[in-house]
Amino acid sequence: MHNDDSDSAPESVEPAQPVPKGLVLFAPDASRSYRRRRLMYSVLFVAITLALVWPIYPLFAGPEPLILGLPLPLVWILLCMTVNFAAMLGLYRREPNDAPATSANTSPAADAAAAADGRAP
Repeated sequence: MHNDDSDSAPESVEPAQPVPKGLVLFAPDASRSYRRRRLMYSVLFVAITLALVWPIYPLFAGPEPLILGLPLPLVWILLCMTVNFAAMLGLYRREPNDAPATSANTSPAADAAAAADGRAP
């Protein structure tokens, strides 16, 4: 049963750290190399996205030449996608391994298995 006590005021909870104002891209404790890698990938992603729209894409928008039997616009799109995938894979592979595992990063099955083993999920 829910005890509704309308006379008591709700308690305010103070945050552990003050909430920053404005646009926050990284956690305050993120290392310089971590930030640099993320910013470099972001610049590359924006450049690849811009390479797929006007004014760059029309440079490759002709039916010829054929490269491996594929028209140049299709090859250009596949090349941009491949470079983007390779950059994201490299970014993922260099992700620091010391990040704390939280229940948000694990599956319910992994939490249940950890609880069955006597470990905290």
